[in-house]
Amino acid sequence: MKLLGYEEAALKLGVKVGTLYSWVCRGKGPPYVRLSARCVRFDETAMEHWLQSRVGLKSRDSHKQEVQ
Repeated sequence: MKLLGYEEAALKLGVKVGTLYSWVCRGKGPPYVRLSARCVRFDETAMEHWLQSRVGLKSRDSHKQEVQ
């Protein structure tokens, strides 16, 4: 199991580190491991599976535009 920090995980996902922080705070985004109160890591394999599961999904905003 390879654990990634915020910067490395954000780079692999193509998002900003702040976006990843936000997802973790809201319980969204890729699965993560909380090693302590201030230490979060992302399992590389689990993150890749999460990303693959998102392929083809539309955001709520794009769905709202289609419906209208």
